[in-house]
Amino acid sequence: GVLEDYEAEKAETVAPNDTDWRKRVERNIDFDPKEAYLPMQVLDLTNGSDAKWQYLTVEDQLRESRGGNESLMDRYERNK
Repeated sequence: GVLEDYEAEKAETVAPNDTDWRKRVERNIDFDPKEAYLPMQVLDLTNGSDAKWQYLTVEDQLRESRGGNESLMDRYERNK
């Protein structure tokens, strides 16, 4: 059969050289994310009166500091 056209959503990521992750590693070559990030709960107040608690895992914080970019090892482990 003929393949149909489809719309794919492009993920917006920060340039790898402009991430918080890169800046931390440049400042401290011995940077260890297991020591720098801890699981935490935060209260999201961005929606005004509809505030919600969010639980941030170490992986969530790593992903955020990398600007959405994944390491090749993380990508490999996720797609096993």
